[in-house]
Amino acid sequence: MTASRCGGRAWYHCAVLAALLVLSTWQITAEPAQPRVLVLDVRTDADALAGVQLGALLGNEIATVLGRGGQLEVLSSEDLRRLVDVAAGREATGCGDDASCLAELGAAMGARFVVSGTIGKVGAATIVQLSLFDVDRARSIARESGEAATADGVAATTRVLSERLRQALVPEEPTRLPVVPLVVAGSGGLIAFGGVVAAVVAYPIVVDTTLPSAGGPDPANRQAAQLVGAVGVVTASAGVVAVGAGALLYVLGVGE
Repeated sequence: MTASRCGGRAWYHCAVLAALLVLSTWQITAEPAQPRVLVLDVRTDADALAGVQLGALLGNEIATVLGRGGQLEVLSSEDLRRLVDVAAGREATGCGDDASCLAELGAAMGARFVVSGTIGKVGAATIVQLSLFDVDRARSIARESGEAATADGVAATTRVLSERLRQALVPEEPTRLPVVPLVVAGSGGLIAFGGVVAAVVAYPIVVDTTLPSAGGPDPANRQAAQLVGAVGVVTASAGVVAVGAGALLYVLGVGE
């Protein structure tokens, strides 16, 4: 961090950032397997809401939503406070909505993205706003805003907005075909079809009661047809069971 970039802030802001750079070096020596996201405490209107406590609570809620599925490595202000004994991340660094400061903070934590947010009162409604900042590009790449009619709805609105930011960060996974259920059911279908064909071919000979002297099937052919028909019925039944097993595996989510 250069002196010119620190000059406009209180000395302790720069000291905090310097401490973050030192204390987080061990975290960023290797490229993280997943994109790293730093979630700051949400800034709140202390006159209308519960102030810093609510901001920290909502920040942790955002981090929880973003961390679902394990595609993102999420750091919250709580993690930041474990590194440096300061107040909430944004207030401690004096960042506000300043892009250069957010970039410094994200870089200090080895984060590619920084999520910040504000909530405040507009009349009777509470407005929740979240912003996704790309450290590499040094600009905001997504903004989400929502309204909560009651104080109880603030957390729910925050979760909805956080999920939208998560979708912006995590590409939608292609639909996975249920391979094992499809193989089992498909094989069962083919087996059942073969059994039905065998039974259908054998059926006319088995039920033909015409005497051999009158042009009916001879005993050896009738016997063979009965055997083929029986095997066909058993095979078709086994195929149907396999189709049912494949359907059950699909319902249970096995082999996806």
